[in-house]
Amino acid sequence: MSTTPRHALRYPASTATPDVPTDMGNAMTDVDNALPYVSSSTPASPVAGLTWYNPSTDLTQIYDGTTWQAVSVPLFGAFTPTWTASSVNPTLGNGTLNGRYFQLAPKAIFVRIDLAIGSTTSGGGGTYSFALPVAAASDFEQFIGFRVANANNFVGFGYIPVSSTTVRPFATYTNGSATASAVSGGAPALSAGSSMSFWGIYETA
Repeated sequence: MSTTPRHALRYPASTATPDVPTDMGNAMTDVDNALPYVSSSTPASPVAGLTWYNPSTDLTQIYDGTTWQAVSVPLFGAFTPTWTASSVNPTLGNGTLNGRYFQLAPKAIFVRIDLAIGSTTSGGGGTYSFALPVAAASDFEQFIGFRVANANNFVGFGYIPVSSTTVRPFATYTNGSATASAVSGGAPALSAGSSMSFWGIYETA
């Protein structure tokens, strides 16, 4: 059937044979594609120019026919990171553990995790892991910033394995001196008033 586009909306040409069901179907499809899509899930079979707002990440994107392009700066979202250890899991007690993140692009996330040790916090045993808001990419290992604020002021990196949903802290310097160790229960000592932080950008799956 012959159709004529107007503002990307199809309608029958004056010479077209009337076909109400097809004409209405085309019109509804075009209107649907022209309206912003609001969902936490990626739209199926998008057309070029479709606008998608993801309320989970507060990110607006436009499909260019090949990829989704970010067109807005999202607000920070909060999440509660799970703190675990390879032998005995820590207990937070009266400490605090908070996570914040925002999505910079369809597969790039800035994340921040802050742990404050309280008087009843127990460090557990074994090397530590902290949950990420979104699983990491499946084709390479990644690293973000890491710091322990205590008497020795450790700095290092957070290691994110391939496809991981967690980040693991490693200390590389303490008070200007080189060191190299995974952070675990008891190493370094985390007394009340100490804190641990991660921050950085990583690629998601």
